[in-house]
Amino acid sequence: MAEKRVILTDRQTGNKFDLSKLISPPLTKVSIGRYAANPISIDHDRISRAHAIVSVENQKGKNVYFIQDAYSRNGTHFIAPKGNPNSTELFPPHKQELAHGQRIWLGSYGPIEVTQKRI
Repeated sequence: MAEKRVILTDRQTGNKFDLSKLISPPLTKVSIGRYAANPISIDHDRISRAHAIVSVENQKGKNVYFIQDAYSRNGTHFIAPKGNPNSTELFPPHKQELAHGQRIWLGSYGPIEVTQKRI
């Protein structure tokens, strides 16, 4: 079965972050935040310097990507893919698997959309 490329798209700026390229061995996670040294850096006052962590786990030979809040001041929220009205707030140390069509809000900043493409 083909691997999936997972991309986060910042809908406010149009910036795209290809997790498949940002997280590769030996790395297993990257941080998202306002601080410029973050691999995924978003300069906005409602985002903490180290706001969230995206990690990858190998499950049955496939890379599965997760996000978790990094004890940020304003929280990390999920809106499920279209057609599902559920919204979820993440509380550390819980993590959420990233799925195609999800929209992520870092505090009041967003949306950051998750897309998956087969490669």
